[in-house]
Amino acid sequence: MTAEKSASFAGMISARRKESDRKQAATASTINRLLLNGTLISISSVADDAGVSRNFIYSHDNLLHQLEAARQTQRDASVPRQRPPSHGLPGRANLQLELALAQQTIKRLRNELTEISGRHQLCLGKQVDALAGSENPQTATALENDRLTTENRLLRARIEALGHRVNDLQDDLAAERRSAAEVVIHH
Repeated sequence: MTAEKSASFAGMISARRKESDRKQAATASTINRLLLNGTLISISSVADDAGVSRNFIYSHDNLLHQLEAARQTQRDASVPRQRPPSHGLPGRANLQLELALAQQTIKRLRNELTEISGRHQLCLGKQVDALAGSENPQTATALENDRLTTENRLLRARIEALGHRVNDLQDDLAAERRSAAEVVIHH
């Protein structure tokens, strides 16, 4: 393969990876947003909202696992929602539920990140071994490093956004608690 064809091929691969990473991040973000909004999660609703095809979701195990975990979280959360709170303000109960859902999502995402990191290490090792025999291993290694750096940045951004959401929910819950305490004191 000539150097021009190799560079062109590497450029196409890099562009496809970036687009796939963007779509995966958008899909994961959509799943989390729908979960936090309390919207019923289905493959069709996520695909439509994220602007991807259902086949795209089906072809990415990590997205399928995240979608199924979100559905399970909704099923688990639907049981308490059917019973009204026995004490406290309804707004406070909703905030506590939303906070619990956000914490479950963060825990699940951390587990997924650990799993994905392990898989990436394994894949990176295999790719480095395969690239060691190629014509230009430095170019291939640089492309792989760029891809991993981009993916790592996207995952860190997701975790950071969810952390901010948990902090916001904790602040809202604290405000509701103060408000409830003031109501009790004035009566």
